[in-house]
Amino acid sequence: MGVSRTALLRPPCGADRIVVTRWVVAIIVLLAACTATMPEVPSTSPVEACRADLRQQLDRFVGAFNAGDARGAAAAFSRSRDEFQWFSVGGFGLPHMVLYRQDQIEQYVADRHARGEHLSLIELRFSGEPTNWGGQGIGFEMLREAPDLLRRSDGTLPSAVGKGAFDCPSGTFIVWSMGALD
Repeated sequence: MGVSRTALLRPPCGADRIVVTRWVVAIIVLLAACTATMPEVPSTSPVEACRADLRQQLDRFVGAFNAGDARGAAAAFSRSRDEFQWFSVGGFGLPHMVLYRQDQIEQYVADRHARGEHLSLIELRFSGEPTNWGGQGIGFEMLREAPDLLRRSDGTLPSAVGKGAFDCPSGTFIVWSMGALD
């Protein structure tokens, strides 16, 4: 005996239709409740988010440096005395200097802007690995241009290379060391 094929394909009627409708409504409500309470999955990993923050902060620093906005450039570095370690720069025939406070960075940027210095990012590297100074390791290469920078014998400027540390939670640099690549 059994159920005929046409009976299985026939839409339910009467009491069966009410039961099916109730089940469909219950499933829709359940699915809606599940999707409404599901936590949003981040679209990027913490490392990728930090890399994006690093690039944004470096772009802000270079933009402020080139505009002569000494305070804006210094703001790229942590204000916390516990976090910020140093900002150092050397090479290009200029004396090597190490700065330990934001006001010193502001003065340095103002001085270099007055001398016509301009920075252009060539390459940025982010290791995502912790450094000995805290933060995550970075590396970079820039073009430094200014009339008082020592040039090679062919008249070109060497690239500026550097390394440092970026603090992801605060979105600031805590170590910056830059020199000339001969």
